[in-house]
Amino acid sequence: MSILERLQSRWIDVKGLDESTLKQRRGLLVEVLSGKWPGEPAARAEHVAAIGGDLTALLALGCDPNQQWWTFTPLTISSRNAVTDPALAWRWCELLLAGGADPKGEYGFVTPQVQGATVLRDFFFARRRYFANDEAAKDVCLQVIERLTALVDLGDAEIAGAACGWADTALLERCLAAGAHPTHTLYSALVNDSMPAIDLCLRAGADPNGNYGACPVLGAAQSRAAVERMLAAGANPEARSDEGLAMMFYLRDRGDDVVAALPPSCVRSLDELVTSVEHRVAEGYPCFHPLWWIAQRAPSALRHEAKSVAEWNEQTDGVVADATQAIAAGASPTSPAGFIGLCRLGHAALVREALAAGADPNGAAMLHEGNRTAGRTPLEVATEHDRVEVMKLLLEAGALVHGEPLPRYNGLPVARTAAFGLCSAEALELLLAAGLDLQLRDGDNKTLLDRWALNGSVVLSNKDPKGMSNHPRLFACGKQLRAHGVPMTLALREVWKAHIKKKPVAAFAAELA
Repeated sequence: MSILERLQSRWIDVKGLDESTLKQRRGLLVEVLSGKWPGEPAARAEHVAAIGGDLTALLALGCDPNQQWWTFTPLTISSRNAVTDPALAWRWCELLLAGGADPKGEYGFVTPQVQGATVLRDFFFARRRYFANDEAAKDVCLQVIERLTALVDLGDAEIAGAACGWADTALLERCLAAGAHPTHTLYSALVNDSMPAIDLCLRAGADPNGNYGACPVLGAAQSRAAVERMLAAGANPEARSDEGLAMMFYLRDRGDDVVAALPPSCVRSLDELVTSVEHRVAEGYPCFHPLWWIAQRAPSALRHEAKSVAEWNEQTDGVVADATQAIAAGASPTSPAGFIGLCRLGHAALVREALAAGADPNGAAMLHEGNRTAGRTPLEVATEHDRVEVMKLLLEAGALVHGEPLPRYNGLPVARTAAFGLCSAEALELLLAAGLDLQLRDGDNKTLLDRWALNGSVVLSNKDPKGMSNHPRLFACGKQLRAHGVPMTLALREVWKAHIKKKPVAAFAAELA
């Protein structure tokens, strides 16, 4: 069987290609290496050997071993299987490294919370979490880790940040000795609330009054102990960000106990914070609009944090009260950033009032979330957080389901959000009824079903508890997309065969077809 025939037998779309043009197929190596491994050791070894043969052939044909596809590279797809069988996972990694893969092999969209989510990380976690009582597997992981640390730059910020997240003081010491920036690494240590890492960074010369980006490093503290340790090291509690934001802006949502570690002179009421933040918004920093900031404390979606509507209402009552208070204190609900914050919150009455007051249902803004600032629209944010009632209000007010691509994830925002399965079947049906073009391709040349299938593979294969609770919605959205005629290209990967009700591939294919 030729390499093309083998790829087609695995549901990988290589139509119109021959061996000389396979290397032009974006993301091909990631697709080949994706999928759940067999449970039986013998079958697993046979699977790894078969895929390894295809991998060798594709590398010989010129496929790029470093091409990132969504958040993965071929190397990180390979290493994540270390939790199943580190020795077999390393076989694929060795083939890729020999073919020119970057040994760092980072995932995309790295944030301080998952900083350094690299090949090293996968083998560290396999050693500590999955094979703590399996000496043979631990030895394999340790050998791999030693080989990888010899290949990567330990002074790299993401490797040092990863050491903080893993609470691996030995690796962190090596990173700092290799030139990792101690102040930037201190930020990662604070985000991960690792007191040993915080102490190591401070001893290595980290500036307790330094900044990470626009934020003073003190603002990354997650606990009272961390704040007290930083203040003892000389951190200034009166420090402000480059945008003029007080420390209370960063620490207020981490609990009264954390705020209590600040001197009384630094404690600000919500009204004072709103006034100061609104002032900065007027000076050109909409990404920190108070309503957007407040809304991020609401449950991100019903399926993740609440089991019933009543529970969700209980969880959001305090956030809605803060948003109402902020509006009364002068926060604008009609500015693009403020209105998007209300859509994120999902309180239909507040959104309705803002629309009546002149809020633009299509107004876009650059907003800060997590570790990035990105272009957002009201409908995209409402869709992402499954705010169905808000979506209805926006569509009635003239919100567009299509628009200019924004600087976020290289794609059309509403379409990508829907394809990620982040919304319910009801929300997706609203978009379809409003004219969502199912043939649109994003900046990575992916259709809605491409995105749906890829997201399902990532969520389910990583065994993410929140993602697993999203499994019924992913499946429902996939069936809807098929019913509306979206061409099947990447669906039915091996990971789906194993996770969707344990159905044989033929039965699953028939159900989606």
